[in-house]
Amino acid sequence: MTTRTDFTLEQWQALRNAPQLVALATAAAGNSGLFGSLSEGMATASSIAEAVRGDHPLLKEVFGRDEIRVSQEEIRAMIKGVPDKATLNTKLQETAANTIKLAVAALTAKGAAADVDAYRKLLGGIAHKVANASKEGGFLGFGGERVSEGEGAFIAKLQDLLGTKAGAYQAEVKVSFFDRILEKLGIKSARAATVPPATPSTATPGAAKPAAAAPAAPAPIPIVDVVSQLEKAAAASTQKLNWKVSIVDLLKLLDIDSSFDARQAMATELGIPVELMSDSAKMNIWLHKAVLKKIADNGGNIPKDLLD
Repeated sequence: MTTRTDFTLEQWQALRNAPQLVALATAAAGNSGLFGSLSEGMATASSIAEAVRGDHPLLKEVFGRDEIRVSQEEIRAMIKGVPDKATLNTKLQETAANTIKLAVAALTAKGAAADVDAYRKLLGGIAHKVANASKEGGFLGFGGERVSEGEGAFIAKLQDLLGTKAGAYQAEVKVSFFDRILEKLGIKSARAATVPPATPSTATPGAAKPAAAAPAAPAPIPIVDVVSQLEKAAAASTQKLNWKVSIVDLLKLLDIDSSFDARQAMATELGIPVELMSDSAKMNIWLHKAVLKKIADNGGNIPKDLLD
């Protein structure tokens, strides 16, 4: 397992900058625009990368807060003065490609196969998540095609650079933050238990095709007593945690990463307005209400007074 100290300054710079360059280059390649401002683009690129990094030790180093800050400063300096979107698109893609080559070569030279594999999957996961973001409400506020022609072309180029096949990344993308909350509360398993088994076909070969049956009514969402779970966890905790007013306390009770970086990534995943991202207090308030509402929407018995 490699760490930062195993690499030269130039190699570490490439390892640190490549993920954000991939996110920005993929977005720039899309037909729906890049971002409202460079700052917004940087913040969202970092959050998407954070969401797919997993718990790999080297990748956690790559996404340290100071590393992200330095990376953003270097990328800003690189694209300063670029006159138009077409030139920006070309510059981002060329820089991303060169940076990826250096980063992967540095990892490969260390003989750390597991690190190389994890890093390749990270870069591919970021590109696919950005390209498919319109399905989730738009990347940086833009809609458009689910995966545009430009994005697809850049992803194909990325696959060639990484030596991977199309579609290899999607299964590797980290489970979303909110899905982990549903898992911890038992909501996902409760919903899975209500899905009726498929009815096998009883048609006789050669017989006339029966009329299509009316679509089945959707299964009701099971109600899960999340309040008692959270209250029980709070009572057992050695800390004084109040999940009803604090997103940090709620995450701690569920044994989910409650760090600022994790909360920022979760807020991005849930669609926080960009203007709230720069104020941690406002972000926390928005995220707490958004998480409680989504838990309620998925069958959690959240009190109505907490949803107002």
